[in-house]
Amino acid sequence: MTRSSDSRFRPSLDVLEARAVPAILSPIPDDSIAVGPDDGGIPRVKIIDPATGEDVAEVEAYEGAFRGGVRTALGDVTRDGVDDLVVAPGPGGGPRVKIIDGRTGTQLADFFVYEPTFTGGLYVAVGDVNGDGFGDIITGTGNGGGPRVRVLSGADLGRTALNDFLAYEGSFRGGVLVAAGDVDGDGRADVITGTGVGGGPRVITFSGADDRVLGNFFAYEDSFRGGVLVAAGDVDGDGDDDILTGTGPGGGPVVRVVDGRDGRELRRLLGDDAGFRGGVRVEAADINGDGRDDVITHTRHGNDVLLLGFDSVTGVQVRTFTRTVDDNPSADDLAEGGGGGGGAGGGGSLTVAAEVEGTITAVDTTAGTVTIRRADGTSVVVKTGPGTRVERNDAHATLAAFHTGDAGEAKLGADGVALKVEATGP
Repeated sequence: MTRSSDSRFRPSLDVLEARAVPAILSPIPDDSIAVGPDDGGIPRVKIIDPATGEDVAEVEAYEGAFRGGVRTALGDVTRDGVDDLVVAPGPGGGPRVKIIDGRTGTQLADFFVYEPTFTGGLYVAVGDVNGDGFGDIITGTGNGGGPRVRVLSGADLGRTALNDFLAYEGSFRGGVLVAAGDVDGDGRADVITGTGVGGGPRVITFSGADDRVLGNFFAYEDSFRGGVLVAAGDVDGDGDDDILTGTGPGGGPVVRVVDGRDGRELRRLLGDDAGFRGGVRVEAADINGDGRDDVITHTRHGNDVLLLGFDSVTGVQVRTFTRTVDDNPSADDLAEGGGGGGGAGGGGSLTVAAEVEGTITAVDTTAGTVTIRRADGTSVVVKTGPGTRVERNDAHATLAAFHTGDAGEAKLGADGVALKVEATGP
């Protein structure tokens, strides 16, 4: 790790303007993902439940005239048990980071991370690097900037710099993508970096505790120069976070899951048609409630974002959603995507094909079904599958925890199998 000098730029917190920020009407649920627009779209961020494809919130991140895109991260900055939203601009905007409270929607901070004259955009991540319980803000410079990473304390909303270093050779000007995850199992988030455009596809992990290099590998062929997108999550269920990588522009939609400790490849997936060359973003979230982080990919097709979810155990694709992210409010509904690793899919119809609410009258754990009697007296037998998220009283569960008489709710996919089924009762 190459540290910068003590004369480095210090973040300055702006006085917040009185403005209505986000439409966050209820706390952001665990395992949500945030999707921002690319270059050209209005700066609107959508927060989505990847288990069902439903909107959780929609946030106007910057002034409406800005069209450089928005980079996003979710993490518990305020230590209240709810993920907060951190946003940063894409190319053309100053290095301005905002923190938005995930419980109330209040804008908590608005500050510049690097010199205000830098307009190459930023990448952001959130993770508790110093072990104080607050999610710290990790930033990397966009294209045109040196490979500079800064870690800012979540405890004081970014006022204090915890670390400031160069992740790669100082002459590199392609930027640096960032992620956070506890790779070595010490209870602190480590900083994971990927090279931006123009560099070899090199991923380096730095210890959050003492800056040691924990891992250093090429995610793809060393001749690829499109950049590497990175994420982290416990995919193999061993208690430590693994590293997820996706290709930048020009690369095929190849996603790799690598063991964070020893660099072994755990899984290799395609996040779109094999011939797609637009790059693939990666996320990790538990979409089926089995306690392991599953792999979520998103690729861009014009104004549409194709979201695919893959089961962490089997690698089978269990979710397909298409999200419209642009400046057309009438196109904001989540549309049903195609099967396989297909294209952008259709538009205008909700991916959740049907919703069933009522009282649970029967549970068959062997068949994997739940019978729900609606208020009109009709009953529906809800079928579950490997990708179904099962909850009871808002906690992960199995069907064995369901009881007759519980209030039941199910969201069914286009194939009739439940995307999510939940029970509420004493």
